[in-house]
Amino acid sequence: MAAGAPSPRTCTSVTGGLWSIGPSLVQGRSWATATALRDGRVALVGGSGDDRTVGPDVGPLRSAELWDPATTRVTSLPPLAGPRVEHTATLLRDGRLAVVGGGRDAGRTACAERIELLARSAGGWTWTEGPALRTPRYAHAAALLSDGRLMVVGGASSLETGDGRRVVDTLPADLPEGSRNEVLSMVDALDWLRGVKDVSWTFFSPAASIEPGERTGRFRLGGDQIVRDAKGESRISMEDYAVALLDEIERPKFVNRRFTIGY
Repeated sequence: MAAGAPSPRTCTSVTGGLWSIGPSLVQGRSWATATALRDGRVALVGGSGDDRTVGPDVGPLRSAELWDPATTRVTSLPPLAGPRVEHTATLLRDGRLAVVGGGRDAGRTACAERIELLARSAGGWTWTEGPALRTPRYAHAAALLSDGRLMVVGGASSLETGDGRRVVDTLPADLPEGSRNEVLSMVDALDWLRGVKDVSWTFFSPAASIEPGERTGRFRLGGDQIVRDAKGESRISMEDYAVALLDEIERPKFVNRRFTIGY
């Protein structure tokens, strides 16, 4: 299923290997989440577009809708408490949909602080307010693991460099404030996780350089210290990073610990 293609107001589905055009969305949107619920329907939440609920300006949306592939009907859901774009929507084991993070404006200068939970009740669908994030964020990742762990895909900024410093301490002084705050948010996240006692977690830091490449299967894992190759470079391909992430999910070795990767 694809929403927003070929136009931002249509649902497109694949049956027998062929694409077909589905019904129009109530609200045209991009950068939205589309999550399959337990009953087979799909919840489309937030994103960016022309939001009739707040006016004609293009920007992050509060609106949400429900697509039923069986009947092809698209219906409106209650709106979020606030607009969100580049957020995550994760189906929990109890059937609720957890919407986390996301930018609140077109420039992503402010992020949604609280988790919102969508659940079905006798009176229909309702949103309830969940806990606040310690560090609001957007364009992040969220995963529900089968063993109940929280898997955090973090940055390399908190890795130790071997000379008593961390990568974050080596950043250029003229780094834009927005970029610096994004880096510091994951340093804070790791520091906070290390104080958590009631949830099992794993924090996975990539190499300093992570780019598309090829899957080699030849990489090294480490703990808190950055992993460098013979040339002194810290790098990894996205493909090898993904393999190591899936390995840890399926065969846990770093429970309540951070680990990293490199060649």
